[in-house]
Parts: sequence; C-alpha cells; structure tokens
Amino acid sequence: MSKGLKISIIIFIIAGSFALFGAMANVEGFELIKTICFWLGSAIGFIVMLKVLLWDWKESKKDSKDQSFRLRK
Repeated sequence: MSKGLKISIIIFIIAGSFALFGAMANVEGFELIKTICFWLGSAIGFIVMLKVLLWDWKESKKDSKDQSFRLRK
C-alpha cells in the first residue's frame, strides 16, 4: 500500500471513532464529550475535503491543455 492510502485509512478510522464516541456520549448525556467529538470530527472532515479539492485541482491543472493555466504554480 502507498503511504497516502495508509494515512487516508488512519484518518478515516480516527474520524469514525470520534463519531462513535460522540454518538455514545449523546446517548449517555455527556454534552461536553459530544461537543468535543463533534468539533474534532468536523475539523477532520473539513481537512479531508480540502485535501481532496486541492488534489483534484492539481490533477486538472496537470492535465489541462491551456498553457497559461498549467504555468501558474
């Protein structure tokens, strides 16, 4: 497996565990833990979305036929 895939799997597992802990805290009534898990999960999700959008932008930039777009780095 590539290094990027391993990191993506680890981040996915961490985000899933935060979601699980948040759900369990919500059932038990622990508002602070639920809030912390929500914000940590949201931050990880935002970082992953940003990474995917940047990767997509770099790929489209590399594959572009427009010379001026490819030269802007």
